[in-house]
Amino acid sequence: MIFLAGSTGMAGTSILRFLLDNFPAAKIRAACHKTGPVILHKQVECVYGDLMSMDDSRRMAKGCDCAIMAAANAGGAAFIKTFPWEHMRENLMLNMRMLEAFRLENVKRIIFIGSATLYQEFDGNIKEEDIDLNKEPHQAYFAYAWGMRFTEKLCEFLNQRYKVEIVIVRAANIFGPYDKFNPEVSNFIPAIIRKAVDKMDPFEVWGSPDVTRDVVYSEDFARAIASIIHNKEIKFDIFNIGSGAKTTFGVRNIKTYE
Repeated sequence: MIFLAGSTGMAGTSILRFLLDNFPAAKIRAACHKTGPVILHKQVECVYGDLMSMDDSRRMAKGCDCAIMAAANAGGAAFIKTFPWEHMRENLMLNMRMLEAFRLENVKRIIFIGSATLYQEFDGNIKEEDIDLNKEPHQAYFAYAWGMRFTEKLCEFLNQRYKVEIVIVRAANIFGPYDKFNPEVSNFIPAIIRKAVDKMDPFEVWGSPDVTRDVVYSEDFARAIASIIHNKEIKFDIFNIGSGAKTTFGVRNIKTYE
């Protein structure tokens, strides 16, 4: 049985759909929000509860062999800038609660979906051998990035001390169906789509239009997660999941903001 936290979010929904489409024998227990896009399927057991509650988390994870941590208090750059403490606190507490519940319920394998924002500040591309987590992350993600670094260390501790199989995923910018289009919490791709649909003129782009980003479609991200779940040779490892391609968002007649 696979426990999927965050099954009604963009990444979680894509993971759930991919598993159902490609693994007909999979049994999935999905933690659902009553307001989210719940997928009804004979292979899915939908459960409701508060992942910030230890009792609820243990109840929902009980009897599961594998857990996917796709739940997050997500928000775009504007949300992180406005509420940096709240963004860090909620995600750190959520991840700690889930990890503790999974340990107590003897979940054997965990996939933690983290973030590439934890890297130190750098210009251009960075290679794995150049990563130095003793250096500070980018100031824009300072609190959240340190929370992600700490959570990764908790995952490593669980693997070393309790022999839990844990795979850490550092995700690039994911986009796809069920993304958030509310401008107060959306990431940059849905924000750009909303502005285009609203026929904004002049077209506003936050940051420099020359900046390149690594973006990955949610279904491709889900395919990567599925391959990790079923690779039993991996007991502990860290992967970056992205397209590996530089993407620009060049727009004419724009007003830019730094």
